[in-house]
Amino acid sequence: MVVVRALASWQRRSLCATRQRRGAGNELLRQFSLKAIEADPNAQFGYIAMAWSYRNDAVFWHKQENNPDEALKHAAEYADKALQLAPDDANAHYAGARIHTEAGEVEQAIARYDQAIALNPSASNVLAGSASPLLFVGRIDEAIDRIKQAMGIDPFHPDWYHWDMGWALREKNDCEAALTAMRKMSRIPSGAHRMLAGIHACLGNQREAK
Repeated sequence: MVVVRALASWQRRSLCATRQRRGAGNELLRQFSLKAIEADPNAQFGYIAMAWSYRNDAVFWHKQENNPDEALKHAAEYADKALQLAPDDANAHYAGARIHTEAGEVEQAIARYDQAIALNPSASNVLAGSASPLLFVGRIDEAIDRIKQAMGIDPFHPDWYHWDMGWALREKNDCEAALTAMRKMSRIPSGAHRMLAGIHACLGNQREAK
């Protein structure tokens, strides 16, 4: 199935170290997604993948001719189309939730996450991802609980679960536990150092924070 190749290619390349290769993976994701839509325009799968590709453009690799807001607009259109075709598809709601989060539409994001979780409560990535909008509105304990649930479902979960747990515990002012969570990551990505700096500052570790 073409869309499976698309998503598999994106997931594989997203683990690569270089921004260039990850960007190439996103372009390939879009090409395969368009083929999936052409092959079956009444199936939701290609539209979900297209929504992700434009979301990725907005967050990571937006081209100069397409600003992030425009990319998110396209992402939302594809996610909405997927939901029209398959309103009971948890992955369609998940894609919409992520796009609402990136757009700053927090309440809509929470509603989409809740629907996705209701449809597929075993999806650890959806549970962990839902912590972000919950933290934005101060529902810290709920966010921590969902990350813990996600970790319990998938003991081989990716490092970003620890990153989000560190963020949540920092919001709870439990900076010792936040630092412990961050140190569980197998590799600290560049974007996580800002979070680490705040945690060290919270602990009074001025040298490490600097």
